[in-house]
Amino acid sequence: HAGGCYTSQGAMKYYNRRNEELLGAAERAAVAADWLGAKPYDRAKLNEVWQRVLWHQFHDDLTGTSIADAYRYSWNDELISLQQATEVMTAAVGALSHSLDTRVKGTPVVVYNPVTYDLRDLVEAEVPLDARAKGVAVYAPSGRRVAAQILSREGDRARILFAADVKAAGYAVYDVRPASGVAKSSALKASERTLENRIYRVELDANGDIRSIRDKRAGRELVAEGKAFRMAVFEGNPSNRYPAWEIMKETMDKPGRPIDGDVRISIAEQGPVRATLKVERSYGPSKFVQYVSLTDGGDDDRIDVRNTVDWSSRNVLLKAEFPCAVANAKAAYDLGLGFIERGNNTETAYEVPAQKWVDLTDADGSYGVTILNDCKYGFSVHENNIDITLMRAPICPDPTGDIGYNEFTYSLVPHAGTWQEAGISELAYALNNPPAVVYSAVGSHDGEQLISVKRKGVVLDAFKKAQNDDGYILRVFEAYSSRGKCEIDFCKEIESVTECNLMEKDGESLSHCEKSFVFDIKPNEVKTFRIKFK
Repeated sequence: HAGGCYTSQGAMKYYNRRNEELLGAAERAAVAADWLGAKPYDRAKLNEVWQRVLWHQFHDDLTGTSIADAYRYSWNDELISLQQATEVMTAAVGALSHSLDTRVKGTPVVVYNPVTYDLRDLVEAEVPLDARAKGVAVYAPSGRRVAAQILSREGDRARILFAADVKAAGYAVYDVRPASGVAKSSALKASERTLENRIYRVELDANGDIRSIRDKRAGRELVAEGKAFRMAVFEGNPSNRYPAWEIMKETMDKPGRPIDGDVRISIAEQGPVRATLKVERSYGPSKFVQYVSLTDGGDDDRIDVRNTVDWSSRNVLLKAEFPCAVANAKAAYDLGLGFIERGNNTETAYEVPAQKWVDLTDADGSYGVTILNDCKYGFSVHENNIDITLMRAPICPDPTGDIGYNEFTYSLVPHAGTWQEAGISELAYALNNPPAVVYSAVGSHDGEQLISVKRKGVVLDAFKKAQNDDGYILRVFEAYSSRGKCEIDFCKEIESVTECNLMEKDGESLSHCEKSFVFDIKPNEVKTFRIKFK
């Protein structure tokens, strides 16, 4: 990001999350390229990048409690890792694309789904497009025209957005052509302070805060009466000895101050696949821009809020507050491998860690709200209010802290029933693993699905070559606290399946079919297998 802050701890967290997700996707793409003979698996580079990323995952580095000079090295390592992980991913997906059948009428765009379940999402791509064309037409592999819009253009090139459906860990070739007109969507509507699609109606107040979200399917209002979903700052922190290590309860319990300086609201996008309101604000010297979006044809269950913050404030805590129209004495938090339920705002756990999501569901399990995120780890829930800690500016050990450019996204997902029934884990992985796009030479292969996990709530955590080069290692975990049988399907014939531990030491052999195997899994269990293929 041009103009980024080169010691920003918030940026460190962002790029560390990006590296983790990208490396997992790159490993899966590298396996597919190796299988099809498109490109050998680059174990040396993947190991190098993993080691560099993991080096910074300890209690001082990512948490922001190192001295300023340490972050020059951390930031440098994260960017080197991001570059190398991108190279592995691009090379693997690009090599595979050369074997795909890209003989289309317009420009072929190959979309790779990095997650191991079927994905319906919006895809952004930069393509050649005749400057005289008023619009763009995009066609799926089936020949069906899908919704698309032009985001920006310069000469004979355009940045476009279109709706794509791609099988689990699979590839699809889309056909992009110039169009004589601009398509419209009857579902998406935007005005100065409102957004609407077939699922939600979102309304902002004069400050740009979300004062209403109406779930049309459930007939429910998400925002607590008289409240608003907003950003707020908490000034000062009585912990003078350990300000970067501690957030005091008395700081959390007092009301936050709204971000309400120089408010400007405008329509940023109004197309057939995405409509967006832009909110610009300031707090002292710090500048905030939010993009609140609804979609039609993508992952429409999400209400995305993309944020850019030019942060210059000191001794201040920045949070996003979500006072929800639901009630429960406990909230659920994603732990990366599984989840945990905690009591809200207790004396010893008023600010707690989580990974990709936090959920508050009515005590009877009838309705709830989940907040997804792409790089934040501190959360608090009190009464019906979910808070995300976005940035800190402690006075020591590094007073520059998050000073500079920061970028992050959080998404609201209202749901009928429990968060397990709503498939929240899958939605969180989709937010953190957007589809990858490449342009392809002409081949003759139709593409195929690499791997598919046939049980809801069982998440594929890793699929890579074994460290001793003896087969492939597949690791899954159970995310929804349920038990039962799980089936995993492949696009290649299996020779053997062996359960092993995290250190890849073999245990019991499992039976298998031609291209699949079935196993039992318990609540919150992690399972690792060595797979050999014919």
